[in-house]
Amino acid sequence: MATREQAIVSVEDELRKVTQGMKAAPPAVTPKMEQGVADELAKFIEDHAQEMVKEAQQHLKEAQAFAQEIRDRTAEKIQQLRTFTDAIKESKAGMSEVRMKFLNPDGQGGNGQRS
Repeated sequence: MATREQAIVSVEDELRKVTQGMKAAPPAVTPKMEQGVADELAKFIEDHAQEMVKEAQQHLKEAQAFAQEIRDRTAEKIQQLRTFTDAIKESKAGMSEVRMKFLNPDGQGGNGQRS
């Protein structure tokens, strides 16, 4: 166990020396270093923006597909309603015809009596 503890102490000592050295004489930042950081940051932002654009395009495609599905289902339901109302109209016309035959069995007066 002594070697593990010695390694920890050694790493801590080395870290302390590096930290003290940086405090005493911070590394000089050159314009080239600043430009490199700026370029990396700009590239990161551009890449992130591209990812967001791709994601937005995917959301747009999904929304358009959903909207088309809604249009199709709505058109289908409207057609079903039209078919249903047409059937009701036909049924009413048929009932009206039967009623007229019942009320006028011989095509005579409205109460079924002959004049």
